[in-house]
Amino acid sequence: MVLDQWFKGKSKETSIPPDSGFNNEEESIEMLDSSLSTVNINTDEIKHKFVSLADSKILIVVGTYLIGKEKVFWGIAKALNSKIYVSDAKRKIIVCQENPELEALLTDNPREASVHVMCLTKIKPEGLICYLQNLQPTFNHVMAFRPTGWAYKPSICGTFSTSSKTEEILNSAPSYTMDLINPTYNSPTCQIFGVPYSEHSSFRELAAFIMSLNINRIIPTVNIDRKEMDYWLDKWQNEKKKNQNIRIAPYSIIDHW
Repeated sequence: MVLDQWFKGKSKETSIPPDSGFNNEEESIEMLDSSLSTVNINTDEIKHKFVSLADSKILIVVGTYLIGKEKVFWGIAKALNSKIYVSDAKRKIIVCQENPELEALLTDNPREASVHVMCLTKIKPEGLICYLQNLQPTFNHVMAFRPTGWAYKPSICGTFSTSSKTEEILNSAPSYTMDLINPTYNSPTCQIFGVPYSEHSSFRELAAFIMSLNINRIIPTVNIDRKEMDYWLDKWQNEKKKNQNIRIAPYSIIDHW
């Protein structure tokens, strides 16, 4: 097996252990959607967990890569009953995914949609404020989200160490909630939030995947701390050989761990 995904939520500093509480994709999206669904984006007064503003109409901006994060802005648009504004280039990529329900929400009129999709690297205060000014008076406030694994803070939810037992890892439950998310930038007209979301596997999901399959050899292809990575992969492989009983790791939903 060639493995090109490693720890979701893994810090660039290799001294930080693997995560113990990173939500899967669906849980992260549901967490964000359920919170935003309480926002009336066209009201004159907004009092919400994220914002408390007078005379405001909120524009939601979601950062994405060239491919990926579609579930995030699609979920938000459905929660807010809004169309989605994307660039022509982004629309062509989305159309290739052959998702009629998502395509039906797309619009080329930025004032017609309360949810806009933007390149993740452009989610910065100066650019967002300028973007908002070009859309006034339709929108008076911009709330931007950066859905990325780098937004996860393992120190908050706890981590695993080399003394952690495999059963402990497999039975751990994601514990990241909206209460742990605070704006990385906050002004009267602009707010930016980092949302822990990744399409890579979490450490728990990776452990479950490997423990559930009869794998003869694992070839990692990512550039990370090989010593730590080899420790965990060898540990799991040796446990399977010792037990001589490979079984599907426990899961909460049928299509993922």
